[in-house]
Amino acid sequence: MIMAVQYNHNILSDLQVFFHQAGSCQMEGITALYNYIMGFLIGILCVVTSALVIIIFFHLHGRRHVHQYKFEKNLDLLIDWLKYVQRWTHSTMLELVWTIVPTTILIAIAIPSFILLYSLDEIVDTQTVIKVTAFQWYWKYEYPVIDPNTGDVINFSYLSYMLPTEDLTEVNNLRLLEVDMPLVAPINVNIKFIITSKDVIHSFAIPALGIKMDAVPGRLNQVTVHIYKPGIYFGQCSELCGVNHAFMPIALHAVDFNTFENFLLK
Repeated sequence: MIMAVQYNHNILSDLQVFFHQAGSCQMEGITALYNYIMGFLIGILCVVTSALVIIIFFHLHGRRHVHQYKFEKNLDLLIDWLKYVQRWTHSTMLELVWTIVPTTILIAIAIPSFILLYSLDEIVDTQTVIKVTAFQWYWKYEYPVIDPNTGDVINFSYLSYMLPTEDLTEVNNLRLLEVDMPLVAPINVNIKFIITSKDVIHSFAIPALGIKMDAVPGRLNQVTVHIYKPGIYFGQCSELCGVNHAFMPIALHAVDFNTFENFLLK
């Protein structure tokens, strides 16, 4: 088994309420967009909550006015209250504000969202191509390799199965995530994954790298990723694919390019 490094970038953040630590440029963009949109959501939550509190306060205040009018028969109290209410129920300025502000927020969210969406789908020049084929319930990884003797392109491939619990060691001790043969990929280069399936629909997903692509029989899907942190990244099939769906994990070892070349040559 290839051991990329001694540390693992697949860990979750504190309290396990945020994303995995990003290991690719794509995941960095997804995390940044999430934090950006969350700022708007928190602001909206504060504004709406404050408005509800204010409405409740003035509703109770208005009931006191009406109650006082019933006892004192002071018409001025009721007129003052109705004038105040009318400023909020028939206010052109208020209607403009609650129309323009949400529209502005949606535009501010849409622009970076579309930029990230199109950048994730952009076809870029890649230095490495890896074909991923899903089976029930294991993975097959294929690399195009140039034969140093003949110069022909040959496919180097192997199968990856989940390690059973009894085969776990002190180093590889993550139940349902460790595999016998991990996927090996280089860092600091553009990698294209070509993903397909041989039986049913699967999904190739590695959260820390921002990768999630369906593996469909008879169809080739592709996703591009740029990994900039060496480490071990874990994922799983994210599409219900049968009784052993939970037992086809993905372990990706991100290594420097020289180590990657040596792996292919061996």
